[in-house]
Amino acid sequence: MPEAAIASSHFEPDGYGDARKFVINYYVEPNGGDPQRPVRHVNTPGSRIVDNGTVLTTNVRGLFQADGFAGGDVVVPDGTTVRLYDVSANTWSALTGSLTGTDRVKAVFGEVQAGFLSGGSLFQSGGASVAALSDADWATLLSDAGETAYTSIATMGQRLLASYGSRFAFSTTLQFNTTTTLSYYTAEYAPDGIVGLAVISNTLMVFGTQTIQPWIETGDNDDPFSPIVGQEIDRGAACRDSIVKLDNTLFFIGDDLSVYRLNGLTPQLLNANDPWVSRYLATVDRSDIVCSAIETEAHKFYLIWTPQKCIALDVATGAWHLRQTYGSDTWEWVFQVTVDGQQFAAPEGRTLVELSRSYKSDRMADASTFGTEIVRYFSAHLPVNMGNQPLGQVRVEGTKGIGLVSGQGSSPLLSMAISRDKGNTFGAYRDRSLGAIGEYGARTSWEQNGRAMPEQTVLLFRLSDPVGFLPSRVPVGER
Repeated sequence: MPEAAIASSHFEPDGYGDARKFVINYYVEPNGGDPQRPVRHVNTPGSRIVDNGTVLTTNVRGLFQADGFAGGDVVVPDGTTVRLYDVSANTWSALTGSLTGTDRVKAVFGEVQAGFLSGGSLFQSGGASVAALSDADWATLLSDAGETAYTSIATMGQRLLASYGSRFAFSTTLQFNTTTTLSYYTAEYAPDGIVGLAVISNTLMVFGTQTIQPWIETGDNDDPFSPIVGQEIDRGAACRDSIVKLDNTLFFIGDDLSVYRLNGLTPQLLNANDPWVSRYLATVDRSDIVCSAIETEAHKFYLIWTPQKCIALDVATGAWHLRQTYGSDTWEWVFQVTVDGQQFAAPEGRTLVELSRSYKSDRMADASTFGTEIVRYFSAHLPVNMGNQPLGQVRVEGTKGIGLVSGQGSSPLLSMAISRDKGNTFGAYRDRSLGAIGEYGARTSWEQNGRAMPEQTVLLFRLSDPVGFLPSRVPVGER
């Protein structure tokens, strides 16, 4: 009987007749120097609590950071207060003044100022305080267009840019607060409303509901921006918070609910082989989607968070996986930011954590204290061309002897369940040992597995102990 192939990418079927693949809280990376085991599955990170309601008192509405703003501190909008977390000193402070609203905050950073969009209103900060823009022309720009709120912001040429309806306005250079009633542009190519603004490679990308239009600086203070005529892109964006800068370009969810990256000025479809992602997104309210970027250990991930599911794309491999928090179908961490190689995350709640693969559980009080368990799944797939063949011994290879000295994980277990209908239904889980600490040659195997059924038998493995088990191979019928 052939070896069972470990799924390298999660896959949700279109119906019960298709085979489902499971990659949850794992992702794949090359296993260098081992041609028999060319890839292995790697753990997604656990988390250590930085603050759990002691400083944060309302709800985190975003995470941001810029080296030139507030000493490079993590910027944490907490309700209407903008808090600052000093990573190196592990201390908190706050800007004086306050924001408005309860929605997700957007922040951008110029040379001397930060701009915030909160509750549809614009704010600025020089690093010590935050205040609403006081120039009355910002309000006039809205009312003249029949709009009541700004919807997206960006910075370019040290100007604050803010969209509303099918227009975007701009401030004077180095003065986010100052504008005029004539300091705006209207979409030139198509009359679609503006979904979001983003800047990449000195080009302003104006994402609309149906199109994307690139703009560049002109050098003229009175007419500072100009569209690149003839380079419009006939693809809109589904929602503002799907537009993310990653891998020197922009990733976004298109108006057709597929996932794209811009290759120059050409949208490159990223889930052509995984249409289940688009099918899932069609069931979600677009305003609930929050996307982010994480870069770690040579991997770059585009994360699509929703209240029901968190889907991650590994940019290097094109493989997808799910991230889940214990007791939930989605991942708890909505917002992410990286500071000096350290990753921080927050839910839409009163918590800030540090993420790291060295943390084997969630919400750890410190680096050595067990927190909430992380349950990890991967599946292996065995094709059966004909007949009901005996399913011999199933053995899992990978990192062994990684048990902890004491407590949960001192005798780590891996569980297996079998599906004989292509992953639609599974039998009971059965536990096997991964070996105590130092048992590097431990055998993790299952006997008396019944018969394999055509067209495909699926083996589903589950790990909940806080150990770094990295599976690499699932031989079947070997001794």
